[in-house]
Amino acid sequence: MAIAATALLSLVACAPPSSNSSSNGAAGGTKKYKIYLDLSYSGNAWSNAAANMIQALAKTPPYNQQVEFHKIISGADIAKQISDLQSMINSGADAIICYPLSPKALNGVVNQAAAKGVKMFFYDGTVTSPKAYNVSYITAGFGQNSAQYLVNKLGGKGKIFMNSGVSGTATDTIHNEAAKSVFAKYPGIKVVSQYWSNWDAVQSKTNTLKALAANPDVDGIWSQDGEYGVVQALQQAGHKLIPVTGEMSNGYRNQLLTLHDKGLVGVSSGSAPTVGAYAFKLAMELLTGRIKEGDLPHNTEFPLPWVPYDQVKVGDPLKPAAGGNTWPLDKVPPVFAAGIYYPDLVPEINYDSAINGNPVPGATIKPIDPTKIVKAPDVPEINSDTKTKPADLFKLNPEFVKPIDAP
Repeated sequence: MAIAATALLSLVACAPPSSNSSSNGAAGGTKKYKIYLDLSYSGNAWSNAAANMIQALAKTPPYNQQVEFHKIISGADIAKQISDLQSMINSGADAIICYPLSPKALNGVVNQAAAKGVKMFFYDGTVTSPKAYNVSYITAGFGQNSAQYLVNKLGGKGKIFMNSGVSGTATDTIHNEAAKSVFAKYPGIKVVSQYWSNWDAVQSKTNTLKALAANPDVDGIWSQDGEYGVVQALQQAGHKLIPVTGEMSNGYRNQLLTLHDKGLVGVSSGSAPTVGAYAFKLAMELLTGRIKEGDLPHNTEFPLPWVPYDQVKVGDPLKPAAGGNTWPLDKVPPVFAAGIYYPDLVPEINYDSAINGNPVPGATIKPIDPTKIVKAPDVPEINSDTKTKPADLFKLNPEFVKPIDAP
């Protein structure tokens, strides 16, 4: 991500004016943009990694000269998140990068931001206001593809658990709906327990243990983030290992590798915390004029990873070019997201960026290739105020999984 000094000065010169930007720019008159990161639900490994990578980019040239960066943690209270966002707008923010707690409750504050020229970018979770910019993988098919994978492994029949995320968020809502659209096609599939574990491995373990006590004859588990704790629960309960689908925690990918001969099968998919850094880069591309406002979709799709149990390969976290899609547990914590590297979109980060928020030594920000920006479908109640749901919203990706016939 290298931009020469001359290119940077040219970029700044063509940047659109903003009444919100600080006037005390860096040496040489470099434009200074006031950027806020607002975290809602925080404290889990995914949220920490996402925030750390955004902070690492803010310290990477030329952003380190262009950005006045502020981080706010609003917590899981929608009213507080709205209040915090209003304070950011009133303080002269140029852009706000935010994980939203609700797809609709923030629409009013988005309108307030738009009225003052503040760009609001939401990552992973989404809002329905047409004035917001959503950057998310939630329309890329996690729910239906992972559900179909589980159905296939069970031969189309069996009792299952659903370990869901943070109730009320757009991410959780669409994943659950997508998964259930698949399960409904197979009369032999019975969801005997659904619980919400806030995308947390410890809560997932606790809730799965409770579900196992009530339903010890479960045959498979569909899980959002927290799947590492789900497998731990099976082990602690002395339950036989069964198919478990999940997201991309380093521990889960190691479990798929080391416990396969004991019966564990599954697929690692889901959300990469790198999506937050990508949203930040898109916001900066818009502010600096590299991308024109009419050319940036209000819904941008982040790619969906797909790593079945038989494709897990251990690599070196400090040497991503060497390959591998999971890391040794003595080097990387089990709850840390293994899939952070997206060199086509965010090549400026590494493992240290995700763990500690440090910029990569010698790295500079590379412009985003416009051909890599994928427009996401508009989905009512999720990322759009449209009334019509795309007919193929929950279609399967045949490169990932193909449906079996119902028995």
